[in-house]
Amino acid sequence: MKFRERILFIALGFAIAVAGIYGLPFLGLALYGPAFQTAFVDCRLAQVNASKLNKLALNIALANRIRETEAIDELSCLDYRDLRNRLETFRVSDSTLRSIETTLTIRTAAVLQ
Repeated sequence: MKFRERILFIALGFAIAVAGIYGLPFLGLALYGPAFQTAFVDCRLAQVNASKLNKLALNIALANRIRETEAIDELSCLDYRDLRNRLETFRVSDSTLRSIETTLTIRTAAVLQ
């Protein structure tokens, strides 16, 4: 193998490595970013609603129905955790995910209160 070909193979390997390191997070956010954001907001809404409803004095039958509804709402939190894990497998950093979550929390603060 000629020297020039070796250099080209090394450069190609380096380019693939760089694309893998920087391209995976971008690809992950492109594929799962919108679903992650939706699931995060849905989960937060479920948590806030559950907190508010648990403070109400309700009769037993109504309280039980509300608990069932809360259990269904909490499924959105499972979706959120699953999507967060998927993004982490795409090497999206924890700081990037926390930044997205903080931004969404600020944007939805009026709704969540």
